[in-house]
Amino acid sequence: MPPPSGLTTRRARSLGTKLALATALVLTVVGILVSVGLSRQERESLILAKTSAGRMVADLVAASLVAPLTFEDLTAVEEEVGFLKSNGDIDAVVVWNAGKQEPLLGWARDGVSPSTVQKAVGEYRSRESLEVDRAVVGPEGAVIGHVALTFSLAPENRRFARIRWIILAVSLGVALGTAALLSATVRYQVVSPLQRLARSARALRLDGVHQPVAVTTDDEIGELSRVFNRMGQAVVERAKYLQNELEIAARIQTSILPRGLDVPGLEICALMRPAAEAGGDYYEVLPTSDGAWLGIGDVTGHGLNAGLTMMMLQGMVSALVKQNENASPAALLANANRALYENVRERLGTDDHVTLTLLRYRRDGRVTCAGAHLPIVVFRAQTRALEEHDVEGVWAAVARDVAELNPEQKLVLEPGDLMVLYTDGIEEALDRNGEMFGTSRFHAALLEVVDQPLSEIVSHVIDSVVRWCRVPQDDITILVARQKEPSLESPHA
Repeated sequence: MPPPSGLTTRRARSLGTKLALATALVLTVVGILVSVGLSRQERESLILAKTSAGRMVADLVAASLVAPLTFEDLTAVEEEVGFLKSNGDIDAVVVWNAGKQEPLLGWARDGVSPSTVQKAVGEYRSRESLEVDRAVVGPEGAVIGHVALTFSLAPENRRFARIRWIILAVSLGVALGTAALLSATVRYQVVSPLQRLARSARALRLDGVHQPVAVTTDDEIGELSRVFNRMGQAVVERAKYLQNELEIAARIQTSILPRGLDVPGLEICALMRPAAEAGGDYYEVLPTSDGAWLGIGDVTGHGLNAGLTMMMLQGMVSALVKQNENASPAALLANANRALYENVRERLGTDDHVTLTLLRYRRDGRVTCAGAHLPIVVFRAQTRALEEHDVEGVWAAVARDVAELNPEQKLVLEPGDLMVLYTDGIEEALDRNGEMFGTSRFHAALLEVVDQPLSEIVSHVIDSVVRWCRVPQDDITILVARQKEPSLESPHA
C-alpha cells in the first residue's frame, strides 16, 4: 500500500531542503579550495618570473666567462664572479673547469651554503632558493666550464605570504558566515544522524562490534540506518567466519615451509612475507645426498582453498622426492600434477591452478628445471651480470596429463653465482598510484646488495617492495641460493 500523499510530500520537501543546504556547504568548501589553488598559482608565477630572470643572468655570466676560462685567466674569472656580489638577489656563485669535480672558485653570502656538486644544465629549486646551472661553451663549441648561480627566493616568499593571507582571510570569512547560517539546520537534520551512523561504523571497524543505530526519521537517512543495522549484523557474522578460515589458512601456509636449508654445495636463504589475506605462495627445499630439490610456485586465489592446495602440493612433491630423488624434474612434475589435478578439479571442484617450477640441483652447480613460473634470475659472480632464464611449460592442475608439455632446461652455477627464485608478489606490488614495482626495480634492489650475506639480500628486497606498496596485497616470497667454493664446503657434506 503506497504511503499517504501528504507524507510523501513532507519527505520530499525535507530531502530537498537537506540537499540544498548540503550543496551550499559544498560550494563554500569548493570556493576555499579554489582560493588555495589561486594562491598556489600566484606563488608559481612569482617563482617563474624569478626563474626567467635567473636564466637571463646565468646566460650572461656564462658568456662573460668564455674568454677568462679559455685563457685560464683566474684573475679575470674572479673579477667576473666578484662583480655579481652587487646583485642582492644572488646569494652564491660557483665556477668549475670542464671535467673537474672540485669548484674552481666562488663566493656565498653569510648563512648560504652553495652546492659544490656540479649538476646538469638546468634549474634546481628549493623553498628558499633557486639554483641556475649553465655550461660555459668555448669558441670551438666545446664545454670549457660550468657556472652555478644561487638566487634568493625570500622576496617572492614574503610577497606570497601577504597574498596568501589576504585570500585565506576572505575565503574563511565567507565560509564561516555560510557555516553559521547552515549549522543549526544541518546539524539536526543531517549531522546528528550521520554521527550516530559513524560511531556505530567505527565500532564495527575497530572492534568488530555492531551497535544498532536508532531510527528516528522516515527519510533516506532513516532508511539508511535500517539498512546499516541489518548490514552490521551480517558483517559481524561474516567476519567471524572469515577470521576462522584465514587462521586455518595462515597456519597451513606457515607450518609447511621448509625448516632445514642445509644443502651440499649451496648456501640458501628464503623468506616469505604473507599478505593480510592468506595467499598461496609455495617454496620448497628438499636436500638430497648430492644436492637438493628446489621448488617455487604460487596457487591462484587466496584463503583456505589456496592453503589446502599448497599443502597438497607440498606433500606430493615431498613424497615423490623421497620415493626417487634422482627422478627428472619433468617426470616428477607430471606425477605431482596428475594427483593435484584430481584433488583440485574433481574433489574440491575448483578451477584453481599453480604456477610451479621444480629444480634439481647437483652440488657441482648443475641445475635442471621444468614447469611454468617466473624466470629464474642468476647473478654471475665473474661477469657481474644478471641473467633471466625463462622456464617454459604449463601450469600445474590445468590439465590431467602434462608429461609432454614441460620441457626441461638446464643451467650451471659457478662458484659465487647467485640464483634467485621469487613469486609475483614482488614485481606486481602496486604503489598508491597503481604503478607496479616491476622487474627493473627488483633487479636494481638485488644488485644493491648482491655481495652481502643472503639474509641481508632477502630482507633488502622484501623491505624495498614493502616501502613501495606500503600494504602488500599478495604474498611476497624470495629464495636466494649461492654456489659455494669447493674449499668452503663442509668435509662431511
